[in-house]
Amino acid sequence: MKLAGTDPEKLQFSTLFLHYLNGNEQVTDFFDFSPFVDDDIKSCAVALPEPENREALVNALKSFNQNFGLHANARHNLDRLAEPGSLTIVTGQQLTLYGGPLYTILKTLTAIHHSRHYEAMLGRPVIPVFWLADEDHDFEEAATVSVPGPSGLHTARLDQKSGNRSSVGRILLGNDINRIRGEISDLLQETDFSTELWDLLDACYKPGNTFRQAMALYLGRLFSRHGLIFAGSDYPEIKKLMVKPLARAISDAQTLQQALEDASGQIEKSYHRQANVLDNTLFLHAKDGNRERLNRSNGDWHTESGKNFNSHKLLDLAAETPEMFSPNVFLRPVLQDYLLPNLGYVAGPGEIAYYGQMKSFYHAFDRKMPLIIPRLSATIIEPAIERIMSGIPFELHKYQDRIEDLEKEWLRLSDNPDADTLFEQWNNEVDSLNSRYEQEIEKIEPTLTDTASKTAAEYKKSLEKLKQKLIKAIKSKQETQLKRIARIKNELFPDGGLQERQIAHIYFMNKYGIGIWDELLEVMTPEACRSHQLVYLH
Repeated sequence: MKLAGTDPEKLQFSTLFLHYLNGNEQVTDFFDFSPFVDDDIKSCAVALPEPENREALVNALKSFNQNFGLHANARHNLDRLAEPGSLTIVTGQQLTLYGGPLYTILKTLTAIHHSRHYEAMLGRPVIPVFWLADEDHDFEEAATVSVPGPSGLHTARLDQKSGNRSSVGRILLGNDINRIRGEISDLLQETDFSTELWDLLDACYKPGNTFRQAMALYLGRLFSRHGLIFAGSDYPEIKKLMVKPLARAISDAQTLQQALEDASGQIEKSYHRQANVLDNTLFLHAKDGNRERLNRSNGDWHTESGKNFNSHKLLDLAAETPEMFSPNVFLRPVLQDYLLPNLGYVAGPGEIAYYGQMKSFYHAFDRKMPLIIPRLSATIIEPAIERIMSGIPFELHKYQDRIEDLEKEWLRLSDNPDADTLFEQWNNEVDSLNSRYEQEIEKIEPTLTDTASKTAAEYKKSLEKLKQKLIKAIKSKQETQLKRIARIKNELFPDGGLQERQIAHIYFMNKYGIGIWDELLEVMTPEACRSHQLVYLH
């Protein structure tokens, strides 16, 4: 396996993300530290406050992780987290079927790799943490998995309903997971690695397991031997350690909203605002299981179901039953970084954009933002695809184009006649002749002018039919190469999107083995995260 960097500016990334990778001051001003500057990394580590109660933190995390079957190396990292001065590198993701798209793995590998890198740099324990987004209630996103099929990308969906807007992490998998298993396994080619893969998936994603348990068991079996541990906020022992920032989110709600809005307004002057700022950053877990947004007006609070609170009542609830409260997309990182001695967060392009809105928000909590580390971005080039790509003079980014444009470009490059140009010239000459001879007809017999025009139009229709026949004949001669171009496009940019965002990573594990990610981890470098990597499987 080897990596080869390619220019991300030619791919589907936002301007803000590209500027971030390049260290452009226009965007770095929205962050406290740069993960690309060694002095900033060291300054960030020095600036991190110790957790208020490290012993309680470690005990809560040990309890949280106790049923995930962690490898001894991960359990050792939980012990190392008890050491004063130890740090974490966090990444996280929505809970999804079978671990989700390729980017879930890329984020996890980046967190593990940078933990090792920073530990060597700083001489302090640095532990990789996967934050299970167990309070998100977007069940529709969680309940799908996509793999290549005979006619393009195929997405399988759970038929079971969540029943309400409860946190996905709490939802039990039902028997419908067996249908998904059959649907996906039918699409994945049977290989020497299929049995091992499905033994792993069946042990984790099975009826009776929650989404949180399934994903933690799965990622734990893949990566806890590299020291990866798990955290999440929908856990009473962990929520008890978040009472202070939760109370701050209630008592200083107006100040916090203004901090977010001011920073978002500044970022909008040059870039796109990634996430909307609402009047509050909190949800409530209701007794019926729903996760309801808390809205604020005139100093009071109310839920979507009509429950009303004043700030004093909410503060009492936060102190007595903090597990009732749930953070939104802006508050979650602050709670995470309040809980953990977190040196950095591994983020995708969209996450980096909304972190760009949060510098003042962090400061309003009297904290600085950690290092925001771009995850490894990559496209896997399978050996068969690499072979056929070598015979076609297109760079990776070209395969983002429409298949019609790629076909036309190939036909042009392969010394075939350009049918569009040929018939455009022919039509122009016909138009010129028609104009001249229609004038002659009009002089001889004006009543025949319309007939002359219709005759010319019929001739042009015949030309168009001839053009299509010529294009078909040319394509027939080039059929093999055109099929190869379509195959490359479908593999590298399925449904027109980046491979890492579209295809479930289990597709590659089924073809190349569960150990494929260990191999990728071994060839990673810190610099690899600053460009888009082509991963060649040799």
